[in-house]
Amino acid sequence: MSLLPLFLLVASMALFGAGPADLLTAVRAGDRAQVQKLLRANVDANSADAEGTTALMHAVVEADAATVKILLDAGANPNTANAAGSTALMGLRESSRTARGSPNR
Repeated sequence: MSLLPLFLLVASMALFGAGPADLLTAVRAGDRAQVQKLLRANVDANSADAEGTTALMHAVVEADAATVKILLDAGANPNTANAAGSTALMGLRESSRTARGSPNR
């Protein structure tokens, strides 16, 4: 007897209860495969924590360009602001300035 049907059932059950917190955790951990699985399971690409910091903002903070692209491709909005009024787009801009060594530009 094949164990594949049982494995698929267990895997789908594990993702069924997945939600925004799981996506944020996967983004912060740099687990791109899990991020993709969660997005395929219809977890909102614009998921945010209690302060309104989105998964995309966390990917920017982690300087994880691949995850940023995954989230953008899944429909994440780079202009969503958190409680402090910051957006992922602003974070990308700041990261770019810092990387060039010109934080005051």
